Amino acid sequence: MGFTGHWATSMETEKYACGCPLELGVQSQKGSAFMKNGFRVFGKQSVKLCSVVLVAVIGVLMTACPTDTPEPLTPPAPTVTSVTVSPSSPTIERGATENFTATVTGAGDLSQNVTWSIVEANRHEQTAINSRGVLTVSAAESLEVLTVRATSTFDPTMSGSATVA
Repeated sequence: MGFTGHWATSMETEKYACGCPLELGVQSQKGSAFMKNGFRVFGKQSVKLCSVVLVAVIGVLMTACPTDTPEPLTPPAPTVTSVTVSPSSPTIERGATENFTATVTGAGDLSQNVTWSIVEANRHEQTAINSRGVLTVSAAESLEVLTVRATSTFDPTMSGSATVA
């Protein structure tokens, strides 16, 4: 691992990347090495320990870190494959009610919300289905068969139906 700068000899002082002067005398190297007050001493030679090593380590870490941030993974868009209405073919007396449920299936995080409707436009005005899927058949209903439809609010092109007799 390298670092910026060079060792100064004699009484020269060189500023390194860390901004710390590094000094090295040219005196004899006799004697044992020891640390004293932030200096490494070899007889009469001394080297001031500064953050050169720290700068070198940070440089290696910065080189090892990727500079490009990967794009986050985007889950596939939800897709509705079917809408199923239950019960699928109930028999309901005129003047009575029936509760319907709808199940939206497909891929991804799908909403189970549907819009309820009756397909036949010529039904009695009091025959209706509410937003909770409760069908009320008027006592005066003249149609023999009604079609209840549940349409996905997530994908309005997808619907399911039940035939009411």
